[in-house]
Amino acid sequence: MRKTILLTAASLIVGVMVALAQGNGHAAREQAERMVKEQWTTAPGLSSIEQQLARVYEMQREYDNNMHPRYMMAEAMCKGSSYDAAKREAVELARQQLAGQIQTEVKARMDIIMANSQQGREAATNTRVMSVARNLVAQSLGKAIPVVEAYRTLANGQTEVLVRLAYDADEAGVVAQKAVVKGKDLQQKKVKATYTYYAPESVTVEVAKRTALDRARLVAIADAFGTIVSQSNATIMVDNNGKADSRFFSLGGSDVRGEWIETIGEPVYQLSYEQNILVVKVEVDGIIRETDGPDIDITAKILRNGTEEKFESSEFRSGDDMYLYFQSPVDGWLVVYMLDETTQQVFCLLPYKNSGDGAYFIAHDKPYILFSSKHDHDNPGIVDEYVMTCQRENELNDIYVIFSPNAISKANSSEVSNVSLPRQLSFEDFTKWLSKLRNRDKDVIVVNKPVLIQESK
Repeated sequence: MRKTILLTAASLIVGVMVALAQGNGHAAREQAERMVKEQWTTAPGLSSIEQQLARVYEMQREYDNNMHPRYMMAEAMCKGSSYDAAKREAVELARQQLAGQIQTEVKARMDIIMANSQQGREAATNTRVMSVARNLVAQSLGKAIPVVEAYRTLANGQTEVLVRLAYDADEAGVVAQKAVVKGKDLQQKKVKATYTYYAPESVTVEVAKRTALDRARLVAIADAFGTIVSQSNATIMVDNNGKADSRFFSLGGSDVRGEWIETIGEPVYQLSYEQNILVVKVEVDGIIRETDGPDIDITAKILRNGTEEKFESSEFRSGDDMYLYFQSPVDGWLVVYMLDETTQQVFCLLPYKNSGDGAYFIAHDKPYILFSSKHDHDNPGIVDEYVMTCQRENELNDIYVIFSPNAISKANSSEVSNVSLPRQLSFEDFTKWLSKLRNRDKDVIVVNKPVLIQESK
């Protein structure tokens, strides 16, 4: 009798599983039929709509050991002038929705981990852990699984794309554990900061002292914790009608992996003059704290007169061609600007002037040669190509390569009278835009590349 009961129970379980599978198939078939009637189809090489939906239903019925759904899902539809453009927008929108779900799950799991920790009640530790978690969530989105991808052509000629992404909830637990461990490892330390600043002729003593102090703090943080982006300084000395002209190029203040918490005592300044140039040396003691930045390992190289990596250079002659090599391990969005140090105007190099896009989409693990129509196989007609020029014997320009795994958009800019030049904005407006972008998007990466342009021989 007992064997009969066991066999009957097993038969019931098998029967339920078969019924569920049949139910999934029936539901997927019905939904697929409705979508086909609405003119939805799939691109060549992809599974049919019915097969994709059947997989979705199967995944929705999977649970973990605690009887929680195993997969989180997000869906988005977007329209565009092409399949690729609409798909990019839909994927990004679905990723944003998925990120919100993941962050909620990660926070819940972190609360449990932190509650069991001896440091669970320390507010500073919790703040650092949450900062780390946000970055790890953005990176973990690369593990999202595309489960539905379909499209249809609308009456107006546009393409509408539907995507659905799935994410294994167990990954949220991994992210939570990593965030707790990494967050507690962030350091706070006492430092002595020093810096020597060569001030341009127009700068007052007070402004020079303040600039020297700010840069001393940044260098101390960078030396202790490193930088989020490449940070470079350059000084060029030229003779201008018998007068020494010092132009100092320094890059990005918020690019270090830390912050200045407290100044100990008063800064000590030493003022002197070299060749009629004001030189300010400062020493200051203080306490700094490590912050966590995005760990996305991007590659950005400025190329001179060639499109291979071996042509990387920071020095150009007037008339040289300039290209940008770029690669990222994750999908994302890219904008590129160039600061003309002489005019203090910032030119938007990417997205291309006639593209109509807010940023240039980057596919993961794909090497790009930008500013070269020969290397853009999708739309070479809109590519802007650049030739470096200078009006003085030497000029310094600053190229800003700005990337984020999240959707970003270029700053507002205006056309210039010379139609061959890119759109431009003032350096002040550019820095305001960049500051807002960094505050809004904690995953944004800024790589600053100073380039020297000299007159042709």
